[in-house]
Amino acid sequence: MFFISLFMTLHTLSKHILAAGTLCLGFAALASCSNDDDKYTSLPPTLSDITVVDLETGSTTLRAGRLLLATAKQGTRGHLLYKATYSWTPDGDGNFSHRYVKGVVYDQEPGDPVDTLIVSKAGSYTLQFKANYAISGKGNGYYDSGKFEGGGSYTTGGGALSFILTATKPITVLPAAE
Repeated sequence: MFFISLFMTLHTLSKHILAAGTLCLGFAALASCSNDDDKYTSLPPTLSDITVVDLETGSTTLRAGRLLLATAKQGTRGHLLYKATYSWTPDGDGNFSHRYVKGVVYDQEPGDPVDTLIVSKAGSYTLQFKANYAISGKGNGYYDSGKFEGGGSYTTGGGALSFILTATKPITVLPAAE
């Protein structure tokens, strides 16, 4: 009877030691991988501004009927992003025509998104840029917002599958030069 009792005690004790050892190894594995998390975590780009210039002259004086270049300037590039889709939407009744790339594989083409536009009517408008970035790494809860120097603002939010960035910039278009 003594040996059976001793065996049962040793068996129970070995289970607890095995469980504690497994738990310690699990914590050690997690701790050793924590430095790798950043390497595999997706991040959206940040915007520093939206600029709009006359495409031919580079001037920030914008005139109706001229070809303009709008650029979403990235302060930092995104990390581990797959497909990015872009849209540029001018508001108001300016009779806009514009052309832009609607989508890229971001990690292969991480450049600043641009839109070329012609505003045929002078006035004050708000240009909206929207981007949706598909996450190709580890997703995380992300939110950022801010204001651009010289007017305009941005918000970026996301989670496990994508980041959505929305930015606006006020522009003033003067009458065409004579």
